[in-house]
Amino acid sequence: MKDIISATTMVAALGIFCACSPASKRPVGLDNSPVVAQRVLTPQGNEVIVANMDLMTDTIDFPMSLLLSDLEIVKLDDKQEALVGDGYTFVSPDHIVSLAYQSGVKLFNRDGSFITSVSKKGNGPDEYRNGLYDAQIDDANNRLYFINFNADKLMVFDLQGNAQQHIPLAKQVKKGKFHIDAQKKRVYMAALCFEKDEPAFYIQDFEGNLIQELPSNHLASQVMDFSNEVFFEQATSDFDYSMFWWGQDRLDSLYHYDEAANRMVPMFTTNLNSKENMHNYLELPGYYLVSRFQPNPPQSMLAMIDKQTLKGSYVRLILDMMGDIDVTNTGFADGNYTLNIPPYYLQQQWMDWQDLSGLPAGVARFVKYIQTEDAEDMNNVVLIGRLKQSKDEGFTLKDMDFDPDGVVKVKPVSQVADVAEADTTVYEYNDLDDWAMFPDGDVQGALKYVRDRVHYPDNVSADVKGLVQVSFIVNSDGSLTDVMLRKGIDPALDEQVIQAFKSMPKWKPAKKDGKSVSSKYMMAVSIEKQ
Repeated sequence: MKDIISATTMVAALGIFCACSPASKRPVGLDNSPVVAQRVLTPQGNEVIVANMDLMTDTIDFPMSLLLSDLEIVKLDDKQEALVGDGYTFVSPDHIVSLAYQSGVKLFNRDGSFITSVSKKGNGPDEYRNGLYDAQIDDANNRLYFINFNADKLMVFDLQGNAQQHIPLAKQVKKGKFHIDAQKKRVYMAALCFEKDEPAFYIQDFEGNLIQELPSNHLASQVMDFSNEVFFEQATSDFDYSMFWWGQDRLDSLYHYDEAANRMVPMFTTNLNSKENMHNYLELPGYYLVSRFQPNPPQSMLAMIDKQTLKGSYVRLILDMMGDIDVTNTGFADGNYTLNIPPYYLQQQWMDWQDLSGLPAGVARFVKYIQTEDAEDMNNVVLIGRLKQSKDEGFTLKDMDFDPDGVVKVKPVSQVADVAEADTTVYEYNDLDDWAMFPDGDVQGALKYVRDRVHYPDNVSADVKGLVQVSFIVNSDGSLTDVMLRKGIDPALDEQVIQAFKSMPKWKPAKKDGKSVSSKYMMAVSIEKQ
């Protein structure tokens, strides 16, 4: 699934990956953490786990080998037409599909070999009109399903990229997350809602006939803001559902959808209020995760609560089998962990990794290649792991068939090589002595610069508004590169925001130890028609 990014009307620094302490020096799991939650019985007879976030005081390194039963490295094809950018990635036993703002829909075999591009942006019957949002691959029935940002149908293609009969939606959906049951020929749809009578969840058949719906009621957003998010991740066997509200004054829960009773059953919540502490929930087989975002000072925190012991702590999820790379919780969905990453970032983290003797032979060749070659011009790498259903399961790092002579270097869509060669280290905000600043030294000046350059086209409704989230690097010379859309509201408006950032004058660069350094930031710009 798709990530929530910490973003405010201030500039917030984002550290994507960092080298961390050796695995042998960190505690194993949450064994040494305090009990932070209790089980509470609701008037309806449901047991809800309630976590008290005030009881969490420490941050520990949590090895991903405790969450995953295996991990494989898939290097995507280097053909020019196969290049992917920053976006959502979905996997099945036989296929990988990338939905990226820059490169569109790309379909690969599970070994990373390119199959085809699927559909394209446009107004035709087999084209998508706006941002891509969710997808599902059905190997058994040779089908790929995906949905637009604001949709009236599910797009359906075979796994060779040919358009099939699309599925009309019973309801127009905004930011729809879906699940296909091919045997029952049913679509389970979760959607962002602004009105209480809109369905937060509904079931339909493949002909577009509504089977049952659940009005959003208290789940509806209090304002029409497309920065809000729906989470329907199915990292377990249950239909989990939760909402992320952008700075709204409300408490929330993670629910399971009970199809027989047609209701949302609360399973987990915290004492956090969304307005002061923006956050979202995610369920794993043995744990609940809480992603928490604080604007002052800007920081993101990830908390983990054990379902059985009720112990919890703030955590850094560490790919301990991959050189102790620090990762976000992006990519827990459909029973898998998936991370689509440019090799450039891997190169930054693996330069000091010396002892490769414990790695499978193909993986060791790949790591060595990344360490010694120019990784900036390679296509992305996808890391795929299966979530453990039991803590008793072991872990296996799968080997890969990597041939260094078969690498064809091309310029990736993500353009990560644009970072100034003079300073390849990209610092997080908490490692800096002084943050980078817009020329006038005022964050509001940067926001105004962008807003002044965004104009609504005639075909974009005034009702389309919200926060456009953009990440970028401020290089040591003050130039902006790696400008990437993280969350958008409409392709036409999103593109204007991106171009506004790219046209900005040089910033005052960040400082560390008295020297100008590169640093990565994220900004959320509120866009609405004036």
